[in-house]
Amino acid sequence: MPSEDDGAGRARLVVTPALANALGWGLRGQFGGELGATVPGALTGLALASASGDPAVAARAGRLGALGAFGFSFGGTETYGQTLALSHDSRLRERWYWWGLLGCAIKGGVWLGLGGGFLGIALGNRRHTPLHMLALGAVLSPLFELGVQLCNRPMEPPHRLPAIYFSNFHHPQDPQDPPRSEAWGGLGLGLLGVMGYLALRRDWPALRLAAGGMLGGACGFAGGQAVQAAGNQPGRFPERVNRVADWWKAMEMTFGLVGGAGLGASCPDQAGEGDPPLGAANRAAARLSGLAAALILAGALRERKWAWSLIEHPFSWGCLGMAAALGDDELAWQWVLSGVLLTTTANVSRHWAQSGMEQYLRPLWAAALALAGLGAWWAHLLADRDRARRQAATALGAVAWSQIALSQAKSLLNRDSLALDRPEQAQLPLARRVWQRHPGAVVTEGIFTVLGFALGALTAGRADQ
Repeated sequence: MPSEDDGAGRARLVVTPALANALGWGLRGQFGGELGATVPGALTGLALASASGDPAVAARAGRLGALGAFGFSFGGTETYGQTLALSHDSRLRERWYWWGLLGCAIKGGVWLGLGGGFLGIALGNRRHTPLHMLALGAVLSPLFELGVQLCNRPMEPPHRLPAIYFSNFHHPQDPQDPPRSEAWGGLGLGLLGVMGYLALRRDWPALRLAAGGMLGGACGFAGGQAVQAAGNQPGRFPERVNRVADWWKAMEMTFGLVGGAGLGASCPDQAGEGDPPLGAANRAAARLSGLAAALILAGALRERKWAWSLIEHPFSWGCLGMAAALGDDELAWQWVLSGVLLTTTANVSRHWAQSGMEQYLRPLWAAALALAGLGAWWAHLLADRDRARRQAATALGAVAWSQIALSQAKSLLNRDSLALDRPEQAQLPLARRVWQRHPGAVVTEGIFTVLGFALGALTAGRADQ
């Protein structure tokens, strides 16, 4: 993929998605769930396009961002909080440390393996149409259910738990933290289904990207949790360090850094030059899939249970979105530039509403809708692949900085820092109030900001090459 002969291009192709994925996973921790996982997927797809020396890859930035976002969202259905506790809880780590890290490796490998497979499809080394994606989704959904039944059942706590289980098996009677239902078996069988599809289509570059995602995800999640487990040990660091260190965030960002490097290192050195025109059936499938995916997302943002059930069930909503993106570059860009923004804005909005900050919701949504409107206009322009090639790095920056801003709004602006309950504190500068109340969050957001600038420096001028 890189055009430089001295290896600088390959190094950039590893470092850029590594940093983008580290930033994305740090941000995902602010928003959570399946929709939050679209952030690292979109950033990683755009980073691969921006860092590439191959114009054909850069021209597919919209599809890489969209399929990365949907592909990463599938793993968001997996629970892992109790898995992490096995290796960093002082009561459990002595006996279950390595079992906990094994669980992290399995869950991380499946998560990024799926993301890598769908990023590979976006490269277009074989023709993948909307109807192909819908058919694949129709196969993956029952495979997911079968994998859950084979590997993650029975689930009847406290008496019956799966034979291979990485959550609360050590105290299943605990009413405060009951055993959680895992899904790595279903996601793993789904990953095998994706890899089988790629093998049948002889899309070896995409298969390689899936394998790179598996390796990077496994090493990254297990390695990140080892970092958190070490940092959480009492007495290891002085109090002034623990006051500002967020070891959970360190785990997330290590996962992203190593996983993104694995994806970049395995990214193939070619992409499809162009796509033959789609037939009427595929064009209709893309539009109808896009409409269905948008309606489901709208329902989820309005907290409709039926919509969330479709988003939380892997390979349903996501495959609809990917079918739309494969059929229409403008629809792909619409999701990358507007869809991801609206989902995370809704998350911040819910957080503020629950915190009694309703007076700030109107300006928040006014700004978000204005930016989403600009994104929709820009998506129309970026449907021209030559323009997309030249502006891929700009799009990466736009998505990164909008998400950093939303993360800062959620973590730093609250009733305490805004002095809503203690008006006498309002005379202090806002920055001072924020630092006094949230020093760890300030450090985390500072790291996000540094990563945003680093991505800009790495991709500056790439459009002209």
